[in-house]
Amino acid sequence: MSVNPVTRQRPRAHDGRSASEQAVFAATEELLAEVSLQDITVAKIIKRAGVSRANFYHYFASKADVLAALLARLLQETYEVAESPWQAQPGKDRARSLDASLRETVGMWADRGAVSCAAIENIFSVPQVTAAWLTMRERFIAAVSEQIAHEREQGRAPAGPSPELLAAVLVCGVERTFYVGARGFDPALVSGGARFEAFTELTYAAIYGVLRAVEPFGDDDPEAVPTAALPSAGPGVTGNRDAANPTAEQILRRVAELLEDVSLEDLSVERIIGDGTVSRATFYAYFSSKDDAFAALFRRASEQQAEAFVAAVRNHQADPQAVRTALRDWVDSWESPAVMRNALHEWPRRPELREPYLAGQRRCAEALAAQIEADRRETGVTGPTVAPLAAGLVWTIERSIAGSLAGEPHLGDLHQVADVLGELLLVVLDAPWVTRPAN
Repeated sequence: MSVNPVTRQRPRAHDGRSASEQAVFAATEELLAEVSLQDITVAKIIKRAGVSRANFYHYFASKADVLAALLARLLQETYEVAESPWQAQPGKDRARSLDASLRETVGMWADRGAVSCAAIENIFSVPQVTAAWLTMRERFIAAVSEQIAHEREQGRAPAGPSPELLAAVLVCGVERTFYVGARGFDPALVSGGARFEAFTELTYAAIYGVLRAVEPFGDDDPEAVPTAALPSAGPGVTGNRDAANPTAEQILRRVAELLEDVSLEDLSVERIIGDGTVSRATFYAYFSSKDDAFAALFRRASEQQAEAFVAAVRNHQADPQAVRTALRDWVDSWESPAVMRNALHEWPRRPELREPYLAGQRRCAEALAAQIEADRRETGVTGPTVAPLAAGLVWTIERSIAGSLAGEPHLGDLHQVADVLGELLLVVLDAPWVTRPAN
């Protein structure tokens, strides 16, 4: 996937400063704080903005076009932050600048939580949003990769994967830890201070191959940031009924087969029952919706993934190689890559899928945190707060794999991505500790 300049598909170019555009921007951001992008319509936007339909379409082609324009504004604000890392040469000044700029940038994402969260939730499904978000992210990847290359040239960081690949993985981690914390999906990352500690310490571990023996970062921001409204489950969603039943199994096999050719977005109950194997009434006897059926299908894969991850983590001292290859082995073991791809890309937008997805992530993070705590008790080393560190790593793994499956820049080779993540997992579990260097 290439990163295209942020474009707005409109009849002609505008600068985003007209009264009508400003009204549309304000109305859309307000609506995103109340409902999900899926539940917003152009009619709702123009009613809230007080503009005509013709005036709206003079400037914007769709609601997605408005979100892309809002992202473009956020992009410009990101570039203008003080101490921008891309204005400093690689070295200590760049490192300090990256740290300060990252904190300020994530703070801006939090201030514009409705826009940021909506963008992240739709990054794999709305092309305009994809282009806008990846353009913003690419600037960070370039700055981080330049710093990685500089540290290696100076002999301070070991050789490793390409700086661009490693930087892309790290920026994926920043994005996801922000999102799940802002949404309140992961209690370990709700605090802004906890999120910042997680991604700064993971960045250090990824670049230098060691962990810092430091006092816990502390909680300078104990409250979750304001966020947009979450997509909600429709009426009557009750979960699958006895998914192990032979008829239910038949339905789930049909869903898996169809997903080889169509996305979850394009899948429908009509398609599922289209071969005549089961009737509509039979489908609804077991599942309340296509998402409900997909969640049942994913739950099994998620449980297997968590079991393999937990086993590798618990056995890391006896078999570190199993940790190093755990994620490559995991992606190679997927019975249905299409199911995993759709789950990784769609869970933020689909309430029925979110619960089993978060449960799997939580189990992995808790197992990793428990192992780190046990190892620290043996060694007596004090390090970063365990829960955010473990959660941050698990979410970095998740988002990087999702990006690879989408063909995002620098993440196209799934096995390479899995190997980088396996090495980072091993660093967090087994690497030597060093004292935090003086600034």
